[in-house]
Amino acid sequence: MNTTDGKVEFYKSETFSRDGKWGWFYFEVREQEIVRHATVIGGTYRWADWQGSSHADYMFTEAPDFDEPSEEEKAITKEEFQSIWIEAGGPKEFREGPPGF
Repeated sequence: MNTTDGKVEFYKSETFSRDGKWGWFYFEVREQEIVRHATVIGGTYRWADWQGSSHADYMFTEAPDFDEPSEEEKAITKEEFQSIWIEAGGPKEFREGPPGF
């Protein structure tokens, strides 16, 4: 998969932690696949991409296919996504995936 060419989109949707705390799930889509995402719940930021994540208990999505946004998924700017990604401590450079691909 070559995710460096083609359409790139950014979205956010509401999410909840395991203990019911509300937050936001931010994600980047390239060529109809989620390639990296971040979650913000309270003051806690987490990130994940094909090659790793910020915490052992925060893994990359098991369902990266993305056809089109649902009603709950709101388009955001690249800048908004990047600001969350940076705050979460995500890698500065985009990392191609999946690992070994």
